[in-house]
Amino acid sequence: GAHGATRSRCAGHRGRARSKGGLERLGGVGTIATLNSRVESNHIDGQPIRSVTAELAGRDLGSVVADIKQNLETIHLPGIFYELAGEYRTQQQSFKELILAFLTGLGLIFMTSLFFSNRIKVAVILSLCSLVPPAIGLAGCVLLRIPLDVSSFSGLISVSGIAVANSFMALFAIEADSDFGANTEASILRGMLGRLRPILMTNLAAMAGFIPIAIGLSPGDEILRPFSISVIIGLFGALYTTLLLMPAMYSQFCKPSKNQN
Repeated sequence: GAHGATRSRCAGHRGRARSKGGLERLGGVGTIATLNSRVESNHIDGQPIRSVTAELAGRDLGSVVADIKQNLETIHLPGIFYELAGEYRTQQQSFKELILAFLTGLGLIFMTSLFFSNRIKVAVILSLCSLVPPAIGLAGCVLLRIPLDVSSFSGLISVSGIAVANSFMALFAIEADSDFGANTEASILRGMLGRLRPILMTNLAAMAGFIPIAIGLSPGDEILRPFSISVIIGLFGALYTTLLLMPAMYSQFCKPSKNQN
């Protein structure tokens, strides 16, 4: 709306200015007049709003937002509300989409495992194996103080698929060996030894590919650094899951198909 504002408007000098400097009356260098100026005002649903913008420098978005929320909680003004938007709102929406994608993938892992093995226990074991590497990667990111943003969470979801693929191949190698009449322990040992080399090659090659980005050897690597570090930590979790946890769970809860018959 139109509001009154005081502005100075130069109307010429009244006489000569002092040549040696010093103080001078404002009326001696111009005239003062009250003019009508238009002030920009934004509204949403009839409510006036004010936008405050800022840029990040040297800190991650999560820690900055946490500090902003902590400071805003100490301010209590009647009739005034605040809402965090911009990149923060986009990140929150991306988190919801990533969680939905992860749950969908977990469901597909269970159904695929059940379809190929026709055994609920095997499907449950493979589904649980897909949860361990992301959990280990998340714990590692927290300990190393890596920003938990969309990039790092995308890396954690990626290693889940690698862990399931390795566990799937190792488990069915164990199942194939058990068809020849071997007991459970012997089948697990021979099956895991047969898949040890390709499992190590897959994980170590992937780690080696992400190490330069994690170290930051090239300009711009800091953007993908959380993703690469979360992948490397998650791949260690995938190795633990495939080589130790999955065989132990299979030995404890499953029996070879031939023994069941």
